Amino acid sequence: MRLNLRVHYNLASIPIIDSFVQSSAEYFGATKDEIFKLALVAEEASVHIITNNPSDDPESPFDIYCEKEDDILRMIFSNTGLPVDVDGIPDYDSKSPESNIDGLEFFLIEKFADNYKFVNLGSGGWQTVIEKKLEFAKEINSNKTNDTPASTVGSIRDEDLSFSVANSEETYQIAKLAYYTYRYSYAKRTFYYPELLSEKLARQQIISFVVKNPNAEVIAHSALLRSENSKKIAEIGAVMVQPEYRRTLAILQLIKDVNEYLKSDSNPGIDLVESNLVTAHIGSQRLCKSLNFTPTALKVSVHERAEFINIKDISSERESLLYSVLIFKKPERFAIHCPFEHHELVSELLDSADFEYDLHSSSNNHIEMDKSKFLVHEIEETGFANVTFVQIGKDFYSELKKTMYRLSLKGFMTVSLGISLDVPLPTNMDSELMALNFFFSGVIPVTLSKWQCLYTHLNNHQIDFDKIKVYQKLAKKLKEYVNNCYKKVIPL
Repeated sequence: MRLNLRVHYNLASIPIIDSFVQSSAEYFGATKDEIFKLALVAEEASVHIITNNPSDDPESPFDIYCEKEDDILRMIFSNTGLPVDVDGIPDYDSKSPESNIDGLEFFLIEKFADNYKFVNLGSGGWQTVIEKKLEFAKEINSNKTNDTPASTVGSIRDEDLSFSVANSEETYQIAKLAYYTYRYSYAKRTFYYPELLSEKLARQQIISFVVKNPNAEVIAHSALLRSENSKKIAEIGAVMVQPEYRRTLAILQLIKDVNEYLKSDSNPGIDLVESNLVTAHIGSQRLCKSLNFTPTALKVSVHERAEFINIKDISSERESLLYSVLIFKKPERFAIHCPFEHHELVSELLDSADFEYDLHSSSNNHIEMDKSKFLVHEIEETGFANVTFVQIGKDFYSELKKTMYRLSLKGFMTVSLGISLDVPLPTNMDSELMALNFFFSGVIPVTLSKWQCLYTHLNNHQIDFDKIKVYQKLAKKLKEYVNNCYKKVIPL
């Protein structure tokens, strides 16, 4: 028996293809794990076919067939796009995933399928044929049912779920969970690469926590990601949960378990936890408020919004992140030099977070250093760049202007500017930065005793602050404050 789907050369067809392949695979008796792998393979093959089709005709179709022969499920992608350069398919190195991303799709097809090949049909185009052996292939012409157990999600109680620190053997399940939660839209790419995640778990650069159901499946996840600047600071995030478990208390209990872990003797020296909370919805903010996180910055327009599976009414506007902190071991008193224009707000933020500090508004009229020291971190796939000045010299504004010009030519949509606050700042720095269309966005720690102020520059796009959703009272005040700063540089 053969099942057939005809779709257009359009990436918007991917969800339709995904649904067709999953339904077909289930129909032929595939297990849940086999369905996941087949859907992943089908998506990679489809994206390759669609993106390599030169036709300008939006109605031009291609076909996908699913058929079963004995215990082999076969998918056939028939298209009339560009000829396939079989010998030119790029190799993929799983130990260096970022260096050869173009080969990832073929690596995944080879990893999750039992066989695949390209068939040249001449004037009839090309076929991509992918095969996978099914463990419990179903006899379609009989009344025999699938041998795999039916889902018991509806009967699962929260006390049936188990919570633990993840190990390397669970990284593949975490990668699957990332797919179930976000498809391929999640910004933290490490969680799509089991081998890379396993290495970071071993080095405790990432500490993952998982929730399992009675079948030992990972159905929820969160992680602590250690800062590159200080091992005593870690970001809590990578929150994932299978859609069917969102109505349980799995995530709430998981985050509370992470909180208890940090309070216990198991804590590996993490004194401050930071969070970058999405503002497309307030679920994660409500959770962090219950744990007493305090917002200190609003990172505006950081990346495109993730595809939150089964969460509707999400704005298509670029995602802004509410940056918040929680102290587990109080640091020593520290000095912070704040632009006097923002003295009152910064005091309220730091007081609410329970820091002990000396806040100075003094400015430096005589900068002695000739050369500034700064770092530029470019994330091309999200159109975001982070410029951090660790030392301000006499060339501060000229170097910043040159850097902004270069980033603008490269098409970066958002530039975040971080300036160290452990020494007096240049006189009139805030107004000078506003003249360059930078607006104040808050303060963030680099280490426990060193902070930086955050400014944001938006290139050729605007942000509607009414679409930025925040929950707690202080976050609302911070959002309104940043919005007012934004209006001063971008009149609406």
